[in-house]
Amino acid sequence: MTYRKLHKRIPFLVLSVIVLITLLIPNYGIATNSNVVLVSVDEISQIITENPYQKKALTILQNKCNACHRKRNPFLIFKERNMNRRAPRIYKQVFELKRMPKKDGVPLTADEYQILKSWIESI
Repeated sequence: MTYRKLHKRIPFLVLSVIVLITLLIPNYGIATNSNVVLVSVDEISQIITENPYQKKALTILQNKCNACHRKRNPFLIFKERNMNRRAPRIYKQVFELKRMPKKDGVPLTADEYQILKSWIESI
């Protein structure tokens, strides 16, 4: 077998060896422990959207908070993919320091405050 033919088959050979190792050696590799659960990106997205407060909180963040953030701080626009990561900071600014929303911004209703608080507590 020439070098060129062997060179093209190396990725396949490496993958074959990895598969054989994971099948032959117990407790090696992927999900051999019953406590391990493999979850796809789609399943994670579905789990996120199953949170009853997630969509409501996102709507509040987009309609109320993003109205000012778009103009004043475009790097802090809230989206579904970043809202959970920013939840601790949102909690601090809204509930502890009471800095948000700004006095000249769009005010939140009591229900909206409760939805945001419930969402943050649920994650």
